[in-house]
Amino acid sequence: MEDDYLDVLYRNQSGIPGLNASIGTSTAAWTNAYGPQRFYDTGSYPSASRPSLVDFYAPDWGANGVYGLDVNCPASGVQCSDVTGTQPSLVAFSLVYINWNYADGWGNPLRQLTLSHELGHALGLAHHDDCGSCLMRRWAFYGWPSPVFWTPSGIDTGQSSTSPCVGGRGVRCIFKWN
Repeated sequence: MEDDYLDVLYRNQSGIPGLNASIGTSTAAWTNAYGPQRFYDTGSYPSASRPSLVDFYAPDWGANGVYGLDVNCPASGVQCSDVTGTQPSLVAFSLVYINWNYADGWGNPLRQLTLSHELGHALGLAHHDDCGSCLMRRWAFYGWPSPVFWTPSGIDTGQSSTSPCVGGRGVRCIFKWN
C-alpha cells in the first residue's frame, strides 16, 4: 500500500560534526526516492511509534580497502550480520560505518555516495550490476562525482519499467509497496 511507510530514525554517533551534511544529503536522497522509506533525524521524528533505527559511525580502519559497511541487527536474539538478505521487516537497527581513514580526505560527494550505498543495504538491498549508474552497483565508486550515483535509481527503488521487481529487487518490491 502506498500509504504504509517505513519510518527510519537516524543519528550521527561518529562524534564528527562535519559528517552531518553528508548524512543529511544521503538520507534525503532515499526519503525523496520512490518507495516506502522515510528517514528522520532523531530530533525531528513526528510520532511516538518505534521505527527502525540507523546509527552512523566513522572508525579509522586504516587503508584496508573497506570504504563503508552496514551491519543489520534483527529484533530477535539472532546475531547482527553484514550479510545482506536479512528480512528487512525483522531489522530493529542498522549500524552504518564509513572508514574515516579514507573519508577524512574526501569531499561531501564521495561521503554521500558511500553513506547512500550503505543505507541501501540497511533497507535490505544487495549489490547488483544491472546498470552503470545504480547506487547499489557492486563498485558504486565508478563514475563519481556525478550526483546520479548517490541518488537511488529506479532499479534500486523497484520503479524501473525495464526491470520491475526482478528477483524482488528494489525497496518498493522488498516491502511490497505498490
